[in-house]
Amino acid sequence: MKKAVFATIILLTVLLQMNIVFAARLGCSTELEGAYYNMTLGKPEGEVPRLVLNLSGQSTGLLAFHMVLDGAEWDVGKMASIDNDIQIIEASKNDIQVKFTREYFKDYSKDNKVEISLPLYTRNFSDGLIYLNIKDTPNYMEETSFIFASNQAGYFAIDYDENTPIYKSGISQLSDIVVRDKSSFALSPGKTEIKISITDNGFDFVGTPVVEGEGKYKGILTTEAVGNKSFVIHITEKTKAEAGSIKISGLKIIKNNNAKGAVPEFYVSAYGDAQYTSNEGVQQSRNYSERQYFEAGVASNEISSLTEANDDATVSSDENVLTFTVGGSSYTLNGETVRTEAPCIIINDRTLLPLRTLANAIGISDDDITYDSTTKTAVLKKGETETAIQQGSDTLIVNGMKIPVSAPADVYNSMMYIPVRDVCNAFGILPVNITYDGNSRMVRIIF
Repeated sequence: MKKAVFATIILLTVLLQMNIVFAARLGCSTELEGAYYNMTLGKPEGEVPRLVLNLSGQSTGLLAFHMVLDGAEWDVGKMASIDNDIQIIEASKNDIQVKFTREYFKDYSKDNKVEISLPLYTRNFSDGLIYLNIKDTPNYMEETSFIFASNQAGYFAIDYDENTPIYKSGISQLSDIVVRDKSSFALSPGKTEIKISITDNGFDFVGTPVVEGEGKYKGILTTEAVGNKSFVIHITEKTKAEAGSIKISGLKIIKNNNAKGAVPEFYVSAYGDAQYTSNEGVQQSRNYSERQYFEAGVASNEISSLTEANDDATVSSDENVLTFTVGGSSYTLNGETVRTEAPCIIINDRTLLPLRTLANAIGISDDDITYDSTTKTAVLKKGETETAIQQGSDTLIVNGMKIPVSAPADVYNSMMYIPVRDVCNAFGILPVNITYDGNSRMVRIIF
């Protein structure tokens, strides 16, 4: 009799274990609900995402697994209080183990079904895609990875030093602008651009800035000038799925004849059209953007109309010192005297020099000077800068952009004279480095 009872118990145990195994084979499916893509840094908007577990015919007492966040930390205090029958064990700030301490099934019928919805409380979000990884699961539950959220805040960070001074007249060079894309998205050409625009308060951009890309942007950038108020940076091919940055240097501005303000304002806007893979493995797209305004520094009070000398100006070892004396027939370059064909003159309080004389003095050879007698236009080239000067015109054309001048080029002594300050500015010589001593009537240029 005892043997029969013992055998019955053994048989029931085996059958029960077989049924548990059978139930286990039915599996445990998981899905993420309430995941969203407009999260603000540290302040989620919308509902709290929930991990939904759909179980059938199995003992939840056997269920324990790890949830690991990539790009955020768990708010363990809130997670621990969600359900008395669920135990949360913190392994690290972004890794918790979830254990079910209550038996949700009273028997082991394969028809038993239960849905458990687990709210996910997180904090300290980073920028970019945030992943939830399910790991170390029972054999009936698949390990998987979800896009938990996409943190929109701070994808683009734009840096500019607003303390860099600009000049009340002449050309000023802004400090570098750096656009950092901290996302890990791949971006598409034709739909992604960086734009720098100056507000219409009396300033224009001059020349073309140097643009360098790093990371996802390396080697795939082009620059387009839009009039004299904007530059647009495009990508020429789809980027890699990684972070990157864009450095914009050598950006210059000049006060125009319609000046309305003493300090220029400009804004930088960045727009990205992103490609990523959804939780379902489908290629999807989204976009993110940033727009930030800057003031271009505090205007300097330098005298750039050549009426006052700056004897305190320092000269570095790699700079040249050029001096002209009004009425004189020579100039000095680094102490060496060079004879000129015609003298330096002042017309309407503006200092003028013969075109070829000034061009040669600042390092432009005769081979880089051309003249069209039909249009009465001279073209000077130095490095990456090309400046067209037309007789009688109130503008210079610098790399295709019109720049207003304080005095037009004109013919005196049978030679074309050009305004010293405006032409020097066009070739990157700052106004503060062009001074005039009223006593000695000497012009001093450092370049």
